[in-house]
Amino acid sequence: MNAASSPLALPLARKVAEAHAEVGLVEFNALQGVIDAARREGRDPDFFRLVRHGVPAVTNLTLALELLLKVLSYQHHGSYPHGHNLALIVTSLPSVSVDRMRRDFARLHSEPREFRAVRFDLAIAPGTSPHPQPPSEAGGALFDTALANADGAYQTWRYLYEDICGNNIGVDFRSLLFLIEAVHSEIRNFEGNAKAVMGSDKSIVLSRNNALERERGQ
Repeated sequence: MNAASSPLALPLARKVAEAHAEVGLVEFNALQGVIDAARREGRDPDFFRLVRHGVPAVTNLTLALELLLKVLSYQHHGSYPHGHNLALIVTSLPSVSVDRMRRDFARLHSEPREFRAVRFDLAIAPGTSPHPQPPSEAGGALFDTALANADGAYQTWRYLYEDICGNNIGVDFRSLLFLIEAVHSEIRNFEGNAKAVMGSDKSIVLSRNNALERERGQ
């Protein structure tokens, strides 16, 4: 049986996406712990520990975003798009669906929260030692801007070692997590016949006991 025609295809795809999101959050929390420990001790965080947790956080969260967008595309069109082009997937969706995600993303950004490690920048200059840039406050409140920044991040960070010299890359975790939440909310609230429900139907980002919730003082 073709995977796209299987009744398990949709909930399976969603659960795989959620699993990547949750693994990414575990690594994000670990990254936060490395940075917090270094701050308490008055030293720079160890570069390789930042990479150890930062890179899998980025790759798992960006892959989760891609898979969730493909689940949403399946709900609307009955088939999964191929490739890693996030903007192409979004442009294929009904405008009403994209507008809801934009509004949800804007709402998440407008809610009062305090963050510390929301951005991870990595700069490696030719002929020098690796130099990590500490996470900092970041903008990117627009859904389309955040999507453009996330587009291609999975491939860039996954193959980071292939072009190590001269790399200067970064990711805004806050915007990435809000993108995931906005897309996941749209999947949950889909009104057509292609429901993607299996097990817990709670938010995969904002309801978890993760660094985002701790930053809110919860």
